[in-house]
Amino acid sequence: MTLAEDLAQLGMTWAVLVLFHESKPGDSLWLLQWTNLLILSCSENHNFELGNELYEYVCEGLLEPDEATFTYLANLCSNVVRESRTGRNVILEDEEDDDDDDDDDSQQEFQVKKMIKSLWEHPIRQDLSLTADFYAHIMSASIKDYEHCLRIYSSMQEEGVKPNEEVVHILVESALRTGEVGFVTHAMKDGEKLGVHVDLAPILETLREEWEASDLIAVVEDDDDFRPDG
Repeated sequence: MTLAEDLAQLGMTWAVLVLFHESKPGDSLWLLQWTNLLILSCSENHNFELGNELYEYVCEGLLEPDEATFTYLANLCSNVVRESRTGRNVILEDEEDDDDDDDDDSQQEFQVKKMIKSLWEHPIRQDLSLTADFYAHIMSASIKDYEHCLRIYSSMQEEGVKPNEEVVHILVESALRTGEVGFVTHAMKDGEKLGVHVDLAPILETLREEWEASDLIAVVEDDDDFRPDG
């Protein structure tokens, strides 16, 4: 499946579908592998509509999801949310009518949140050996909700999963978005305990592109209490 995997990572869903239809039918594991590749391609090209349809297909009990299913779906949610850089999805097929755009945007935002909730509360999740990547994607999809990100951050450690650099980076960015220096300090110190140092410059630059972050930047740069120990 090397070619199919490469195409999926390039977001070429149509090509993956071609290879799927040309392959020899197999068992449920074979079907799950192809479903996962299609979800992966959707996550790479931010096609939430198809990814959601595939997830609904899995949820109907026709397939038992595995670690790849959960990770790719979480990544899809993360990429869709990140597309707008505001915590809201803006991928729309028709942008001619602003009112319709708002309705489509709100509906898709609702569907993304629904999928995130469903993945997190899925009864099989606890039985899977999910890596830090899954938790990073879930946190990234909830980047504007620091308390939720913090809960996920705590839960993954309780479940025996060590936060990686991406997880810490997302936690710090989510804290920065609150504008609360104390939250940022706490997040960065947590990172230091794990041996992860987060460079604030690129995060602040991202926020600057989204909204006027000059006041926040001034607070961060001038407040001595903000800087982590050491």
